[in-house]
Amino acid sequence: MLLFFWALRRDWRAGAILAGLVGGYLPWFQYQDRTIFQFYAIAFNPWMVLSVTFVIGLILGKRSASPERRFNGAIAASAVVIAACVLFVWFYPINVGIMIPKTAWEARMWLPSWI
Repeated sequence: MLLFFWALRRDWRAGAILAGLVGGYLPWFQYQDRTIFQFYAIAFNPWMVLSVTFVIGLILGKRSASPERRFNGAIAASAVVIAACVLFVWFYPINVGIMIPKTAWEARMWLPSWI
């Protein structure tokens, strides 16, 4: 979504957020064969928050939009926020190092590269 708004609509805000994301995240692709710890993500975490905020703003729509459009946008934006909260709770034991059973840990390792 950010790439679309930057490339096709020439929105400088989307370009700035995209530049921060790429600058913080892209260098880690050269370390695919190594373990990368999540605390390294703190450097580009603000850019992730800005990108989610920007997209939620797009989902909500402009103030001049119809009430039905704004209502549907609010429902969709609420779904995004609820999904983010659920995922935060799901990964909380991993993020803070709480001891959990091995099966619970394996359920949270979605990609083979996470192990």
